[in-house]
Amino acid sequence: MAATSGRRAHAPMHTIRGLAVASLARRWLVALAAIACSSLAAPARAEIRFEGPIHWANWHDGLKTAAAKKKPVLLLLFTDACPKCTLLGEVFKSNKEVHKLAKDMVMVHVNSGTAPMDIVNRFARFGNYVPRIVFLKPDGSTVDDIVSNN
Repeated sequence: MAATSGRRAHAPMHTIRGLAVASLARRWLVALAAIACSSLAAPARAEIRFEGPIHWANWHDGLKTAAAKKKPVLLLLFTDACPKCTLLGEVFKSNKEVHKLAKDMVMVHVNSGTAPMDIVNRFARFGNYVPRIVFLKPDGSTVDDIVSNN
């Protein structure tokens, strides 16, 4: 009988530039949390404008790109009426660290107020609040080992 090391075998992780998708997602969360502390106190605009150096894709195009390029997805669920969403949109537009991190992912935005319900309901298990960021693997499945304590 072969000896075991006592460690469980893990399924292979998706990696980008040697970083596991979960690790990359955690880097995003740390960067956004630091930015949020200083940025989210500013007054909001009426709508999110997806401008700037980040290329944003819609749901269907983003999933196709992720699968073809084998890149993970950062999915931003938002509504235009949400002041915090508008401010987060400004962070995505203007923060150089966020721009750098975005190069390793397919960036997808979905307006929860106008998107088809099958897309919105797919992520309802994470809550219905906005803004909400969900990390997806290149195959479109969620990165489930990153969860909120709330």
